[in-house]
Amino acid sequence: MDKQYKDYLIGYYYRHIEGISMPEQMKPLLVEVLLRRANEFDLSSQDIYQDMISLCNNLKKIEISKMPKGYESAAGVYMGQENTIRIAPKYLRQALNTGDYETLYEIFTHEVYHALCADENGQDRLVSYNKYCNQYNATLREAIVEKAADRCVFSRNPNEKTAPYLHQNKFGYSDITFITDAIEATYGVTEKAFLKHAIMGRDRLVEFLASVSNEEKAETYDFLDRIEMNYTRLHGALYGKPAQTGKVLEQTLTDTMSSMYIICEDQMQKRIINQPIEDFNEADRCALDFKYDHNKLVTAMEHGINGFGYRTDTKKLRENVEGRVASFRDATISRICDFSEVTRNKENFESKEEAIMLMRWARHGNLWNYDRESLEQAGVQVEFAKMFSIPDTAKDSVERMDFNRTWDNQYIIYNTYELARDQMETSKMKILEFKDRLVDGIKNLFTKQKGLNPPSEHKNYINLQNQSGFMELTPEELERFNIGVQSVLKEHSTSQKGYKNPSQERDDNII
Repeated sequence: MDKQYKDYLIGYYYRHIEGISMPEQMKPLLVEVLLRRANEFDLSSQDIYQDMISLCNNLKKIEISKMPKGYESAAGVYMGQENTIRIAPKYLRQALNTGDYETLYEIFTHEVYHALCADENGQDRLVSYNKYCNQYNATLREAIVEKAADRCVFSRNPNEKTAPYLHQNKFGYSDITFITDAIEATYGVTEKAFLKHAIMGRDRLVEFLASVSNEEKAETYDFLDRIEMNYTRLHGALYGKPAQTGKVLEQTLTDTMSSMYIICEDQMQKRIINQPIEDFNEADRCALDFKYDHNKLVTAMEHGINGFGYRTDTKKLRENVEGRVASFRDATISRICDFSEVTRNKENFESKEEAIMLMRWARHGNLWNYDRESLEQAGVQVEFAKMFSIPDTAKDSVERMDFNRTWDNQYIIYNTYELARDQMETSKMKILEFKDRLVDGIKNLFTKQKGLNPPSEHKNYINLQNQSGFMELTPEELERFNIGVQSVLKEHSTSQKGYKNPSQERDDNII
């Protein structure tokens, strides 16, 4: 980001957050959240303006205080009814005890992103009315917000097991965010591009995905509705009250994971068909893209299945899902293999027109209805592979393009430390801590889940369709949404030397 523009944004943000009540040490942290968001996702001036409208209209107070009833174990929460963000004091104490200030900052970032989801009328841009289940769904919103917040705090490690296809978030919701990676793979877009549009609202996301896949927006809305219908059912099975167990849970996991996998495979086949290919260079690029994207889809779904190991037998779950998905997945793989084979042997056909025609046949799954002798003479073979071989240069290129940010977090570590230290030294916090310990029986603070945001019952969601099916997720369901997530506890130095005030000049590598 250009230094002059960055300095302008710093002043712009500070002016607009003056009306928000918060501890003084929190102001530079909030400005940093907004700066990183603008920088990481290349927000336009219009996007930044939208963020400021959302913030000014929907956030009036940020406080360190006891969580509301039903969310006692939550780390933080955005309460739309009160236009307030609350951060739990015990997570400040946890940061002071462990030195893990980045996780505390990510919690704060996550809640700010929830406030930014609301439009000027308080309507959540990421909550949608699902035509299939006649409900308002909010689960996909949580995955998007968590992925985006995490991305703006933690640098991605190219040595992660699932890299470069996806990078697991470091903290909350690690068992549910696979869905964003699966959608990205289905549409052939990077995580950065997906989140850039998703954080600005569902309509913006649909417009983007429809444009890259050459489909009508109605088809994209339909795809997301089908995905989220199953995703919400998955959430209810894992974190509803009471949560499902045993055979019932196993069946629901099989049903929902299989359905989402099949929906993605079907949508990827449509995208492959819709891809216009008029020349050989474009064909070579598409052949590699299709392979990479399907590898990512397989990786994301398998990673999601493995993430339920704390609740069920993942080996059995994987076998059950595999049995249902195999024919759909194989149909996608066969099209990609056939298309790749025609592309690889394109010079062996009698004309460019014949090669382009057969590429189209391959994408529709009809290649072997063509004269087999002609195909064999051109060198085209029947190929099949669950995971495609991708050149390292191509993998490295994606890694550099999508995950090219290395955050210098010394600034946020120090400022978060200052906030936690000063807040926890107040008499009010000491009394609150004492009461919490009596109520909790001095429970282990490090195994509590990060809570979701409560439903906004006071909001009248605008909808032109039948509204009789309105149903937000209950507080009890939301509270249990992230059971099983393990926090990443890291040690950091908290020395006070050399840190600058946010009003002073800041190094370009801070954001």
